[in-house]
Amino acid sequence: MKKKLVAALLPLSLLTAHNAFANDEDVPSAPTPITVSGGTIQFNGTIVNTPCAIDIGADGHVVELGQYRADDFNSTGDVTPTRTFNIGLNSCAVDTYSKAAITFSGNTAAGNNKALSVDGGAGGVGIQIMQNSTALAVDGSEASAAASLMQGNNNLIFQAQYIALADTVTPGAANATANFMITYQ
Repeated sequence: MKKKLVAALLPLSLLTAHNAFANDEDVPSAPTPITVSGGTIQFNGTIVNTPCAIDIGADGHVVELGQYRADDFNSTGDVTPTRTFNIGLNSCAVDTYSKAAITFSGNTAAGNNKALSVDGGAGGVGIQIMQNSTALAVDGSEASAAASLMQGNNNLIFQAQYIALADTVTPGAANATANFMITYQ
C-alpha cells in the first residue's frame, strides 16, 4: 500500500519542485484585455401589407454612373453609356395583383421633366432614368410601363445615364436622388 501511495505522489512532487525552481521573469504575463469602439450598426426595416416586399439590396439602391470628362459632351442631348439597375420585388403574391409600374420623382432639370437636376457643382448636365431605352418622367407625373410579375422574386430593370442639357458641360460632382413609388395592378 505504501508503494502505491509513493508511486501516486511522486509525479506531483516533481511538478511542485519544478515550479519552486522556476524563475518569475521567465513566465510571461498575460496581456491586459482592452476594449475599443468598433463602430455603429443601424438596423432598419419595415413590415408591409403589399403584394411584394421591396429588395433594398446591399448597395441601398446606389447607382454608380462613373466619371466622364466635360469634353465628352459636345452638344445638348449627348449621353453617356447607360448603367443598369434593378428594383427587386420579393416574395410576390400575384393572386390579386400581377403587374407593377414604377413612378420616379425628384428635382428635375429646368424645363425637362425627363432629367434629374444634379447637385455638387457640375453644370449643364442631368441624369435620365430609362426603361427599354426610353427616358422616363422623373417628376412623378407618369409611371413606367407595367411589368408582369411572377410568384416569388422579380427584378424590374432600368437604366440611368448622364445627358447634356447644354452645349457646354462644366465639371463637378453630378449626383441626384430620385424617390420611387410602386403601383400594383
